[in-house]
Amino acid sequence: MNIDSHIKEWQNFNNLEHKVIDAFLQEYFKSKKEVEKDFIAIGFRVIIDVINAIHFYKKKNHTSQINPIPFKTIISYTDEFNKHNLKYRIILFIKVFLNINRFRSKSFFLTPKFVAQESFNFGHLKKYTDGGILYPFSIYSEIIKSRKKKINYDDSFIKILSNKIFENIKKNIKNIDYQLDTNVSLIIENHFKEFSRDYFNLKAKRNLKSFIFSTGNKTAFRLYARLSLNKNNKIEAFAHGHNLQNKDKHKLWMDLLISNTYYEQSESLRNELKQYIESLPEYQNLHKINFNFVNKFNTSNYSNIAVDLNKINKVLVIGNATKSHAFSSVTAFEIDTQIAIEESILNYFKKLDKEVYYKPHPGGHLKKELLKHYAELEFLKIENDNFEEILSNYDLIVFYYTRTSTITAALNSNKPILLFDLGIEEHCSVSRKILKKRCFIENTKSL
Repeated sequence: MNIDSHIKEWQNFNNLEHKVIDAFLQEYFKSKKEVEKDFIAIGFRVIIDVINAIHFYKKKNHTSQINPIPFKTIISYTDEFNKHNLKYRIILFIKVFLNINRFRSKSFFLTPKFVAQESFNFGHLKKYTDGGILYPFSIYSEIIKSRKKKINYDDSFIKILSNKIFENIKKNIKNIDYQLDTNVSLIIENHFKEFSRDYFNLKAKRNLKSFIFSTGNKTAFRLYARLSLNKNNKIEAFAHGHNLQNKDKHKLWMDLLISNTYYEQSESLRNELKQYIESLPEYQNLHKINFNFVNKFNTSNYSNIAVDLNKINKVLVIGNATKSHAFSSVTAFEIDTQIAIEESILNYFKKLDKEVYYKPHPGGHLKKELLKHYAELEFLKIENDNFEEILSNYDLIVFYYTRTSTITAALNSNKPILLFDLGIEEHCSVSRKILKKRCFIENTKSL
């Protein structure tokens, strides 16, 4: 399979993801029942299992050279609780408390604010200036407390709701190259049923906290946030930290459905997101969201730095995350496809007689397998040090996707940037202008 075929398959998967997300959102905005809207908002992460189930069904006879693993669900509310460790939470509390309050001594006598320990990337909170001391608390502990009082509940609606979403998906994907396995409805139903008891137990509690979080992924976390939001509490969400605004439905709706204050990294990103969300037809049926920002970084400061390949010697190619499951738009796709794309870029610079370095993504499931494969490329050198620390060592920084924290440091540097546009990412207008102004954008034909 050539690189064009790999890119086309990734584009098709990206299209599938948007169709599936639309199917969930259609039901969310159409439903008049609060409980149905709650279950969709809380269980929204199950889209990952749904999308991958459809994708793996299409490729059930395909065997990856790097990772021949069959489909399995990964979104499990039960597994979250099985991994819950009280001792770890106490250690985490101390560590997080000291880390996020180091520079907040002036806020000591103000009313404290709560932070969900189950959210991650607490570094974002260092920029947060509102209110008093930030006080971490455990969502798991709050849910466990709610279980002490037994509540009678009826979750028979879940099967009907799951079938409605399934029918939406069926309609949405009928004109694209995917078939729908009947197990998809069962995947949704099983996930909704996993948290139904705790939903009704927690809903019966009088007092739920207002709190801040920095990207919420766990289902338990989404459960508490959504129900706290329903009680008119203030739920403040931080964006994922990139200095570009992607029109990525996965990213946008993951946090927007469970928060009423959303912080972007800069004023320009806040304005761009606010304008985009308010232009959507769904906005009139969405709970009110206050869009804010955490610093006054001005993206208009980006200036064009020309790329002259004749004067460039050392090239650093930024690698993508690799996963055995949980593919989602741009962040990770099949490892064979990502290797095909990355190797095409690496070989492109090898043919130009450049020193080629590769910066692997620190996360993902298949890092060892990936680096073992790349060790066979004798011309390639692996860069393992922190990106911000080694950025100055290279003459050119190369990306093929922009949903990465390294893009921030690269854009702010004085280094030339080359972006190979795969036709997968869709940016808001201001962010696209930034890329055009700051980067040399190349299509994949040269590869």
